[in-house]
Amino acid sequence: MNYNERELFARIKQDDQTAFTVIYNHYQPMLHLEAYHKILQQQEAEDIVQEVFASLWKRRADIDINTSLKGFLYKAVHFQFTTRIRKKQSNKKFLAATPFPVTDETGYQSLEKKELNHQLQMAINNLSSDTCRKVLKLTYLQQKSHKETAAELNVQLHTVKSQASRGIKHLTRMNRRHRVLSHC
Repeated sequence: MNYNERELFARIKQDDQTAFTVIYNHYQPMLHLEAYHKILQQQEAEDIVQEVFASLWKRRADIDINTSLKGFLYKAVHFQFTTRIRKKQSNKKFLAATPFPVTDETGYQSLEKKELNHQLQMAINNLSSDTCRKVLKLTYLQQKSHKETAAELNVQLHTVKSQASRGIKHLTRMNRRHRVLSHC
């Protein structure tokens, strides 16, 4: 980190919003371009950059940057990108496991978002474990990370991961049974 960056970041750590604005105005265009090249969607690229800067401000007192601020911010963009990709893949897995298959040719694309959400909630509500239901609702319906879910439920991260896995497996079994019964 060069002297100017160190000085600005030290001021940010002391809650200096002007220093934060200087950093934001300097790095936002570059980070937006980087995010856009990764995700190829304008709005999502903007969201990623906003998340990076919001996290920087929120965690300013706890962050220690040993490299350049620029390198730190680029790594943060990459982290936000990979987190979004993992969530999307996880959501696709979850949708594939729901016990309410769509019978028309267009699949899930033809369902309205509200109806799909209702069907997912019904499937989750049919699970016997209260913890599993809560974990699935937070991670898949409210799109919270496992870490955020663990904090909200006041449980260990491992518990959230294992409950999510169990819930998906159970929903997959329910889906298979429902498909077999619907073909009889």
